[in-house]
Amino acid sequence: MSASAGTVRQSSVGSTGVTNIAQSGTYTAGSSYLAIALGPSGTTWTVASTNSGSFGAPKAGITTIGGGEVGVWTLDGITGGADSITATPNGGSSTAFIGLAVVEILGTGGYDGVGTTPVNLQTSGTTRTGTNAAPSTTSGLVIGFLYNDTQNNSGSVDTGNSYSALTGSGLTAGQFMDFSSGNTFCCLEGKNYAINTPLPATFITVVTGSTTGGVTIIFKDAGGPVADGSYSFGDDVYM
Repeated sequence: MSASAGTVRQSSVGSTGVTNIAQSGTYTAGSSYLAIALGPSGTTWTVASTNSGSFGAPKAGITTIGGGEVGVWTLDGITGGADSITATPNGGSSTAFIGLAVVEILGTGGYDGVGTTPVNLQTSGTTRTGTNAAPSTTSGLVIGFLYNDTQNNSGSVDTGNSYSALTGSGLTAGQFMDFSSGNTFCCLEGKNYAINTPLPATFITVVTGSTTGGVTIIFKDAGGPVADGSYSFGDDVYM
């Protein structure tokens, strides 16, 4: 079975006094969660599922990108059913802005790795990337995530303005997390692969001076390698 990304549940808040943020939905038992949390520089996080427990340490670290902080977590073999995933910053203390996206990864044998530099910080150039992630098997799903802190020009990270998936590298699930600013900060891309070589996430831009962080993360197919096939993200759900 080919791994695929299901519904992208996400929201963000740009105000003082925010102590946590959660995404709720109904999920498939045995799937994996991919969670992406954002907050001000210096934020530390705990991320947990009501049904399946703690996500543990972040897979892509907690890295400062300009004035923001990003972390990426996964949790395999989830219990499924109605569930809520909550990100709590700094032990529950309030913060100025906060965002959380949760993607259900279906048909997967679990998390398989991130890029050699888990969050790739870049400040120049028209191509932005997550560093290579090396699969342990010959087929699976690669997901790229890009966070733009600077918001130069149009100020949005999306296919119509600043950033998009590089042609041929995968499909975007659109932009998300605006922190009530009217500009979007993040985008995703994804692709099924059938080759056991290092894979990068790649985004293109017309903006050369923005500060970005790129993440490449890979998931194994369930039940062993399968042939490469078509791929698309599930629908976005704005909570």
